[in-house]
Amino acid sequence: MDCLACLVFGVTIISAVREFGLKNDKDVSLTTTKGGVIGILGIGLIYLCLIWLGSTSLNKFALAANGGITLAQIFNFYLGTAGNALLAALTTLTCILPVWDLLLHSR
Repeated sequence: MDCLACLVFGVTIISAVREFGLKNDKDVSLTTTKGGVIGILGIGLIYLCLIWLGSTSLNKFALAANGGITLAQIFNFYLGTAGNALLAALTTLTCILPVWDLLLHSR
């Protein structure tokens, strides 16, 4: 599913880069590659942090059925009720912002 999304999203990225005024194929390719490297490093950092959180929490919690439960337990353990609220807010924003963007740009 991620590969299919990357292919579709790639067309959007190239179109956006071209709208910024880059018309030369080499410049578009270089700019897209730089953006991709930054994105890969960012996602890699997030995954490394999640791996670290999961591996260091094994002795504090029982093995959960899925990662969502584990993440909620970790947030609650370290941040208490504020952690639960933060996780709920981040999850809500993650789901709502793409829909909001689609609604704004669909006109």
